[in-house]
Amino acid sequence: MFIQPTIIDGDWDSVRQAIQKISVFKTGSSSEAEFSKLTIDNLSGILKAVSGAVTALGAATNGQIPIGSTGNDPVLAAITGTANQITVTNAAGSITLSLPQNIHSAATPTFAGATFTGFSGLIHATAGVLSAGSLYVSEYGALFISD
Repeated sequence: MFIQPTIIDGDWDSVRQAIQKISVFKTGSSSEAEFSKLTIDNLSGILKAVSGAVTALGAATNGQIPIGSTGNDPVLAAITGTANQITVTNAAGSITLSLPQNIHSAATPTFAGATFTGFSGLIHATAGVLSAGSLYVSEYGALFISD
């Protein structure tokens, strides 16, 4: 059965009458309600409604965001970094992720060491690019590298 009570803007009697018409129906966990229009004023914060009533998550601190879990209500939590890998900076209205050093195309990152696989033979660098090559001795005894 579909009920569409008439509510007149600014007329509290029509609101009261509409509520009385709707209140005669009992709802349970498997009941469904259908509204052609629903306006709710004066809600604030972030709301959650996975199980049960709609409730506020509460006031978030700098950098907190809602994080969900299947079948459970979401919670406010912050993204965390990892030492020497990702730095997280939380501020009012923003979260910034950064690395311990620049890695853009013009950057010159420095590493304590590196391991490269897939090379065989002699390794050489040309214009900053590592590649595998071979070492040759010319007929005059000069050494040269060939790709």
